[in-house]
Parts: sequence; C-alpha cells; structure tokens
Amino acid sequence: MTDGRDVLTAAVDAARSDDLDSLRALVDWPMSGVGVIAQSLSDVVEPARVEVVASGLADLDAAAASPHMVEEILRPLAARLAAAREIRPAGPEEAAAGSDAATRDHRDATGSSGGVGRAGRGSA
Repeated sequence: MTDGRDVLTAAVDAARSDDLDSLRALVDWPMSGVGVIAQSLSDVVEPARVEVVASGLADLDAAAASPHMVEEILRPLAARLAAAREIRPAGPEEAAAGSDAATRDHRDATGSSGGVGRAGRGSA
C-alpha cells in the first residue's frame, strides 16, 4: 500500500498536461459525493430518500464514465494541482481547511445547497 503520493503525482502530471480524462479516472466518484448525499437527506421527505440516494449514486457513477459531466468540477481542481510545488501530508489545520474548501467547490460547481439527485426534494 502506498501513502497516496503516487496517485497525487499522477494527478499533478495529468493536470499539467491538461489531461482531464486521466484526472477523472483517478477520482473515486461515488466516494467523492456520498458525504454530500448523506448530508442532504435531512432535506428530503423520508419516503423519497431511497430514490434520492439511488439517483445521486447513479449520477456519480455516470460521472466516472463521462469527462463532459465532470469538466466543470475538474477544471478548477486541475488548476490547483498544476500549480502544486510539493506533495506532503497535510497538518490537521490544512486537512480541515481542504475538506471545507472541497465541500464549497462541489456545491459551487453543482449549483446545489448540498443535495445530489433529482427526486424527492422537500421538507421533512
């Protein structure tokens, strides 16, 4: 098992080459969005939650296969990766800031308040 630096190096190389397809292939799309899906469930009426989760996961699966679907998410990420000067483990404060920024970026890119999926929005 690696410490992840080989994957990050590959991501930086792909970003610097403007190879969004290779960068997209390095992302675990279902894992990247499952937290947002889970957080959004409190905004979904209970009977529709299964459908919303299924729809959100299907969207994430489709993202894994479609460079066009995720380009607006990958472009800003590629710009950040291309500017990287070193790869090292984040300290606790950096990790927390990165997590917050990733959540904001995802919400900005998808135009959502956190929900993924198209069905069953409503108040609980």
